[in-house]
Amino acid sequence: MMDKACTPPLPAGSLYMEEVHVKLGEELQFSIGGQHIPFGASPQDVWTELGRPCGIHQKQVDQMVIHSASDLRPRTTLCGDYFYNYFTRGLDILFDGQTHKIKKFVLHTNYPGHADFNSYMKCNFVIHCSDFVGSYHQDVNSSKATITASTKWEQVKEILGDCGRAAIQTQGSASNPFGSTFVYGYQNLAFEVMKNGYIATVTLFQS
Repeated sequence: MMDKACTPPLPAGSLYMEEVHVKLGEELQFSIGGQHIPFGASPQDVWTELGRPCGIHQKQVDQMVIHSASDLRPRTTLCGDYFYNYFTRGLDILFDGQTHKIKKFVLHTNYPGHADFNSYMKCNFVIHCSDFVGSYHQDVNSSKATITASTKWEQVKEILGDCGRAAIQTQGSASNPFGSTFVYGYQNLAFEVMKNGYIATVTLFQS
């Protein structure tokens, strides 16, 4: 009977849909394992807390290199910074290539219509809006409100206020079938938003 159907329980210790609480400018807190990953942590600290990453790659920097008036193709170069990719957690961690300390976190929502769809599991992040009170939008609807992976961009603006015009992100590839996204920045975080108004990623950093 459909009225008696229910989802099966998750296996003991499963990290699926684990809540990741964001303390802006400070750290990530993982609800199931109890790990705390602060800005400035080392790769060794991250391995100890989260285990071996699913992948490691150097950060790419897109730039226009003009060889002639007719050659305007985008070029890509590598910088010293590098990412730890935790695809099963919906998380990327960016390390400074010189100090080898964490400088950014990237949280993925895994919504269809984004170039990274199905590469990451959804990161079930929770950003507590009490962190914004008094520093962003004086008329925050409720200090108990939260921003999660399911929050749409219009709701974010109601909570944090308008941050101005977006930067356009093309994903750096002409073969990307999903089109460009829009990046809106606030202090300590930036939202990458798709054309349908859903959040694709949240990038956390220290101002």
